[in-house]
Amino acid sequence: MRSSLAGVVAIVVVVGCGSKQPVEKQVVDEKPIEPRFAASGPLELTARGEKQERLWTVRAKSSTMAFHGEGALSGTLDDVEGELFDADKAVSRFKALGGEADQAKRELELKGEVTLTADEEQAKLTANEVRWIEAEGLIEATGAVRVKSPDYEAGPFAKLWATPDLKDVGTPDMFKARKRK
Repeated sequence: MRSSLAGVVAIVVVVGCGSKQPVEKQVVDEKPIEPRFAASGPLELTARGEKQERLWTVRAKSSTMAFHGEGALSGTLDDVEGELFDADKAVSRFKALGGEADQAKRELELKGEVTLTADEEQAKLTANEVRWIEAEGLIEATGAVRVKSPDYEAGPFAKLWATPDLKDVGTPDMFKARKRK
């Protein structure tokens, strides 16, 4: 009986292997790569747009960064300075007590005594916080926002938007209305 049972099992295995029915693939649950955190000394990060043009560069004296896949970094920054770009050309320089940056998402937020100085316009914007709005190609400044140029001085405002070169400064509603035209 044993030999006949072994023969039946062998036939079933052979027949099952020759089947032309689609084989189900097992789906392996891939977990995203967990970021690794590290404190660092001086650091420089640059975010690039869809066409690889520079959007901003930030330098920090110290930071706590998360390393993600593909070499992208994000984290908190202390004692920062850097540049904002338009068409891959530096158009303004900034300083702040700290900030947060994410290369992959192209996000930059500057915090504490933020000063943004436009190269060409000789204008200066000061605020408690400044955030890069990539979708608009603008900055959003909040908290005691002041703007000073050779031609005028204005503020304080709760919130203003501006182009990186500070040629256009106004309320978010003003920019949104202009975009609709």
